[in-house]
Amino acid sequence: MSILKNENLIKASSGLPDDYIENFRMRLRITKGCKYAASKRLLRHSELSKTTLGFLSAYLVIVNIWFAFSKTNKFDYEDFSLISVSLSIVILIYGQIVASKDFKHRAQKFKQKASEIDRILDKLLFTTKSLYKDSEKLLVEVNELSKKYSMCIKDDQIHSLIDYKKFLMSEGLEPFKLEAKSYSRIESFGINFEYNHLGFVQYYALTWITPLIVILWYYFI
Repeated sequence: MSILKNENLIKASSGLPDDYIENFRMRLRITKGCKYAASKRLLRHSELSKTTLGFLSAYLVIVNIWFAFSKTNKFDYEDFSLISVSLSIVILIYGQIVASKDFKHRAQKFKQKASEIDRILDKLLFTTKSLYKDSEKLLVEVNELSKKYSMCIKDDQIHSLIDYKKFLMSEGLEPFKLEAKSYSRIESFGINFEYNHLGFVQYYALTWITPLIVILWYYFI
């Protein structure tokens, strides 16, 4: 579902279909771009979540090996049991959360919908060129494509606002106004940082804070 879904498709100010077609073409283009951006973002979620789960599992194995073979181990059995059980619980809960998010499947669905919209957009461009002189037939064909688009996004998952901003920035358009805009370095950095990093903080935190807690426990508790 596009963020612009609730906008009125027909904004024609004349009897010609140009405004109608251009508005529809823009909606197709934006929805397609946002879905591709969402697919890419969710695929990264999928990769980072699996990597983080791998690191957590490795930490659990390392703690067990460390306790079993270290001759200068400061942990007693109770400390080891507490750390081992805590890590196991974190891995179990985190694994369940990742599985429930189903990032990869959602990313594939976004990409599939984007591909379907891309085909509608190609058909629209072809139809516009071939039937440009026949306004009535052109509008009939465009209306049919509009119905296909509506069916394509019906009951569809919604992309994030950052996907919308990321796409429009790449196209040089201002969000919501859809006017040409030259983004400053600060604006570009902010959008790219939110899209590429801010949404993935939890993975970085779990990957690096978990061993830090174990090390601090070992030396200071």
